[in-house]
Amino acid sequence: MGTTVHDVLVKEHLSAELIGHISRNSTAIVGREKPTKKVKVPKVAKKKGRSAKGEIRAPAEPKRLDVQRTQTAHEAIAQLPKVCDRGVKKNATGYTETWNGPGHRVRQNS
Repeated sequence: MGTTVHDVLVKEHLSAELIGHISRNSTAIVGREKPTKKVKVPKVAKKKGRSAKGEIRAPAEPKRLDVQRTQTAHEAIAQLPKVCDRGVKKNATGYTETWNGPGHRVRQNS
């Protein structure tokens, strides 16, 4: 009974409409790709505290998100890393999650 009423309502109101549906799977895919070696750049020690009178310090380098606000989409995409990398984050329960590759979680550490 319910299905026939539903079918009649759909035919009456949505017969001329095209209804689309997209299903996406976000399951992590474990791959064998290894992260590339990073070249460590030695950091220059910054002077601590307030600057002296008349001393001019170099401004801080802008963050990636601040720079992307003034870029076009193609420029921002071109600056994203294209090699396999290692990622780390803390999940909602406070555990550290690490993964290799672009966002694919592989294992969970506590």
